[in-house]
Amino acid sequence: MKTILIIAAVFLSSYSCSEKGEKTVFINLTTTHGEITLQLFNETPGHRDNFVKLVEEGFYNDIKFHRIIEEFMCQVGSPSSRASYVEGADVSRYNYTIPAEIDTAFFHRKGAIAAARTGDNTNPLRNSSGTQFYIVQGKVWKEEELIAQVERINKGIRDGIYYKFLQEERGKQDSAALKLTPAEIQELAAVRANKHFESTPPYIMPEAHKSVYMTVGGTPHLDMNYTVFGQVIMGMEVIDKLAKMKDESGNPVVTEKRILKAEIVKKITPSGKKQ
Repeated sequence: MKTILIIAAVFLSSYSCSEKGEKTVFINLTTTHGEITLQLFNETPGHRDNFVKLVEEGFYNDIKFHRIIEEFMCQVGSPSSRASYVEGADVSRYNYTIPAEIDTAFFHRKGAIAAARTGDNTNPLRNSSGTQFYIVQGKVWKEEELIAQVERINKGIRDGIYYKFLQEERGKQDSAALKLTPAEIQELAAVRANKHFESTPPYIMPEAHKSVYMTVGGTPHLDMNYTVFGQVIMGMEVIDKLAKMKDESGNPVVTEKRILKAEIVKKITPSGKKQ
């Protein structure tokens, strides 16, 4: 508990007006396995404001964590996983996306809140799902293991650039009514991507991020590929409970895991008390 309150105290220092007059937003999630308090980042305003809107609408009340992978993350926010969902109901109003707000300062440390999205092949701009997000559990990494993780990050960045150019080249062919084969279009995109890579330095993981991954843990290969827009500041232990897939006897955990209620927290005192 002492560790949690220290973490909270660090984040509480930001609960004040910024240069833009913004106040840091805190969200409390009451789950089937305990309470979690999140801080939303002002540096990702599109995601922050969308999340607040959904919380105010009650969207996240009684909604299931529909995808859980231990030592990775817990994903939630599918409209069809809400307790009130009726089979066949029209949920198309939730099929919107939010422009990516990927910031090098925010990474997938344990407790990070990030937006889910579809893959680069159909979503090269990496726009986020309007409703689905995940909470990172991850694991602790060794320094030598992070080398491979950085390679995965750079591969993800390269894939995104390639698919962006591929989408643009396909659009050119459609507008010009040219009859290039799919292979020729892919080659044009690959040439553009290679030129881009030659002039752009690869991603290098900051030492501060490495230190966190080697002590606190997380899922580093997702960095620079998904928008991180918040962080758990209290209730880290709940993440481990939610992510647990087997009990102490090695049997599968079959208890349903849900957010029972999500609400905006008006104030948090340094002692950790929510008001």
